Amino acid sequence: MRWITWLIACSLSAGSFEWREQDASRLELTENGQTVFVYNHGPGRQCCYLHPVQSPNGVVVTDDGPADHKHHRGLFWAWPIVEVADQRSDLWLMKGAEHRFERILERNASESQAGLKAEHSWMVQRKRAVRETISIFVRPSTGQTRKIEFTLTLEAPEAAVRIAGAPESGKGYGGFSARFAPRTNTVIQSSDGPVLADEDHFAHAWAELTGSFPKGRAGLRIASDNHNQGYPNQWCLRPYGFVGASFPGTAFYTLLPGKPVTLRYEVTLFDAPVWGHFFAPGKTRVLILSGRNNHDWRSTTPQLRQILEETARFDVRVIEEPSGLTAQALEPYDVLVSDYNGPRWGASTEQAVEQFVASGKGFVATHAASYAFGDMEILGDKHVKTGLREAAWPAYGEMLGVRWSAGPPRSGHGKRHTFRVRWTDRKHPIAANMEESFAISDELYHNLVLQPPARVIATAFDAPEMNGTGRQEPIAWTTQFGQGRVFYTTLGHDFAAMSAPGFTVMIVNAVAWAAGTRTF
Repeated sequence: MRWITWLIACSLSAGSFEWREQDASRLELTENGQTVFVYNHGPGRQCCYLHPVQSPNGVVVTDDGPADHKHHRGLFWAWPIVEVADQRSDLWLMKGAEHRFERILERNASESQAGLKAEHSWMVQRKRAVRETISIFVRPSTGQTRKIEFTLTLEAPEAAVRIAGAPESGKGYGGFSARFAPRTNTVIQSSDGPVLADEDHFAHAWAELTGSFPKGRAGLRIASDNHNQGYPNQWCLRPYGFVGASFPGTAFYTLLPGKPVTLRYEVTLFDAPVWGHFFAPGKTRVLILSGRNNHDWRSTTPQLRQILEETARFDVRVIEEPSGLTAQALEPYDVLVSDYNGPRWGASTEQAVEQFVASGKGFVATHAASYAFGDMEILGDKHVKTGLREAAWPAYGEMLGVRWSAGPPRSGHGKRHTFRVRWTDRKHPIAANMEESFAISDELYHNLVLQPPARVIATAFDAPEMNGTGRQEPIAWTTQFGQGRVFYTTLGHDFAAMSAPGFTVMIVNAVAWAAGTRTF
């Protein structure tokens, strides 16, 4: 069901991919007849990189051989230090080392995807020192966004090869990089916030540059896979127009025969519409869905907003009538936070929410939001029984990773009381910097039916003397819907519960994680 949702989202906006050979050394990928990128695989400096690279609206965001750094070329990957048998060469400046195209291993194109796999060599002092394969997977553009996945594999076929980034001033640049075309109004952001000056020594999950190019405002983000060696990487970021994920930095990494290293990156191309000028630069954009709940949403929703805004990392908006929201209305946001429990929103809005999350954005929900949109009786303000039922919204339960059950055993909760929440997965980014447990006075939900691939990260003991089950019950978990990150917690019954220190830190970390940014 999850991938069906994703395919539906793609089919609404996807066109047809096609490969075109511009000449013997340039291979163009198009979508609906418009250039996505050109893979350059000519001799010497003309190998091996992507340029031009375009946004979905046709804005060329890359540059090739600018006057200030003639060795910069579109989307490329190279290293300043390449050592073979104690002899040092420079693949970055192409001094004693250069890329050589060998062959195309795979090439495909359809309405739903495009792929390319090619083999290159690193020629060091005219001898092959490293076998390199690059795999590129392109998804159809969705609205104003296009995602491209890169898998780079390096192996020394005979003798060990040591690679490192630039040593001067400890900059460490070298690796997967992008050089941007001339532009104005440049903004660089990372997973940790805005970058206002040259930067070399900070680790981030991702970094992006947005600017006003001749054909429109657009940007490009590079995200490093969390399984990459040395993750999170330090970055080389330059407002003049450079974003690079530095690997391995100033420390040496040794490539050995029979032991390839694989590096994965996701590149997102996006067009920046007018609404970008109406949000705080560098902040995660959050929309809280509210206005209906059997709990006191009039106090909990403002509390959620305040918790997030006090960190100075979120730009938060609230809508009290989610029904009628469109994909266009949701597009500016990075994360949706649900404080809603009421009637369904209608097919068009529900589909827009599914597509929003499945496309790679975030969804966070608290407490009674898990009761919504199932086959249970709709509850009115202050728990009034309405006697009304609606057909379930199946994708919502899948998205949240949970559904309520009428039993047996029946989902519900015992008496409200104070209990301790214990983190069961301290390695998860949401829990990594928190205390082992925290106390809270709240309702403790039990007998919820979790759905794979929900990953429980916190539990609490449901005491029998409080009409509980006498076992550990899940309190918080994460899951994935399409490409999106989802977090849910059973906590948050009222203003007092949401004011508990453990809850506030948890919800801030959850929203940051769902957005793909650094937790606290």
